[in-house]
Amino acid sequence: MRDMTGRPTCWSVLTAMGAAALARRGHGGGVMAADHRIMAGADLDGSVNGSVATTGLDRLFVLMRNASRGRGTTREEFWWHLRGWRRSPRPRASGHRTRTDLSPLMRQLDRALPLPPEAVDAMTDAIGTITADRAVVVGRAWQGAFFDLHPRCRDRRVLSGPSPRFPEIEFVP
Repeated sequence: MRDMTGRPTCWSVLTAMGAAALARRGHGGGVMAADHRIMAGADLDGSVNGSVATTGLDRLFVLMRNASRGRGTTREEFWWHLRGWRRSPRPRASGHRTRTDLSPLMRQLDRALPLPPEAVDAMTDAIGTITADRAVVVGRAWQGAFFDLHPRCRDRRVLSGPSPRFPEIEFVP
């Protein structure tokens, strides 16, 4: 099996043995629980619903978090039930909506209209104080590093621990 650039993937052996080598990113791990062909996944800060929160997964997974979510959520329960390789980066100053279009749009709205302080506070709670541009850079770097490592076996070292390139990332144990 080769990737889009024509290079062999490190999952070639698995596909030669008849196993599918798919990776997926999105919100929540439920699709991976239902489709065992997906061997690696990344949750971009979505909700973890259904039985996967308590059963977990036995495959590779990155659970992107944000600074505003506390303990006791289904995401926390899901994290402790993951049995495969896992990482959980959390950008400081991020909110639940940081990695959505809402972040740049809300900032533009705040500049364009005189908003009441309550609306600005609600926006800040939703998107955090990390800039939209930086949130995109951090998200792309982490997702890119994960999907380079799995399935391409190219280690950018971003997933190994704190990096001076991304000082806003803290690793959740």
